[in-house]
Amino acid sequence: PFGWVTPTWADLGIFAVGSEPLMYPLRVAIRTNLQGAFNTATGLMNDDLRTRQLIPLQEPYSQIPGFTHAGRGGGETVSPNVLGVSGSQAIVDWVFVELRDPDNSAAVLETRAALIRRDGNIVDVNGVAPLVFRGRPSSAYYFDVRHRNHIGIRTPEYYHLYNEPVLIYDFTTEQFNAYQGVQALLGANDGWAMYGGNADSNGNLRYSGPGNDQNALLNGCLGGDKAQVLNGVYSPCDLNMNGAVRYSGPLNDQNFLLNNVLGGDKTKVVVQPDF
Repeated sequence: PFGWVTPTWADLGIFAVGSEPLMYPLRVAIRTNLQGAFNTATGLMNDDLRTRQLIPLQEPYSQIPGFTHAGRGGGETVSPNVLGVSGSQAIVDWVFVELRDPDNSAAVLETRAALIRRDGNIVDVNGVAPLVFRGRPSSAYYFDVRHRNHIGIRTPEYYHLYNEPVLIYDFTTEQFNAYQGVQALLGANDGWAMYGGNADSNGNLRYSGPGNDQNALLNGCLGGDKAQVLNGVYSPCDLNMNGAVRYSGPLNDQNFLLNNVLGGDKTKVVVQPDF
């Protein structure tokens, strides 16, 4: 299921640059889905943000509270040519990937901003290669995937990462491929996905009560105006990832939150586990 292209640096071993410590290219091929973008009719995620030219060329997470880069992560950029690719390998959005200490999963050792494609594969900024981390030894790590308006997922156990062979990990095939099984079921034939709807990027989904996402959508982004539409935006309140923020009318984000994510239950709460 993974259509990886081996990059030209794949055969590089351990190396050092100037006074930098030994750098190990660690590669991992991760697959997941974003519920907000997933289209059950096609079995792929929609790439509306790409086709509307709304995806920023520089990773957004350095500017979003709660996403803190570590190690050599941060400032990643993508070429417009990569965003010009269409079809199943088209880019959907940026994601945030963390490597964590196998002895203390709360400790983030390294981060990378990466790209997720319509087919669910998370790739490096060239749009085709598995994700590369540099500056860490070949060893065991937990790793997680986070997104600006989805609930993050982490591996339930740690895995050894190397340059070769590339570790392949697919969150979509089983609920408990994610720590504590906090994933959204897309459908009988579509597998699992990261929960969407987290308009305030606070790590929990809720329609009512303190810190709820319905309020973040209506009052935080739309100024309390249920008729207002923000069109052509790259916003965490764009819960269905179509490039527009709206509370009512066709393809509105309030309906996606309540009915798609929370199953029509205004009291349901989904919480991202402590990693």
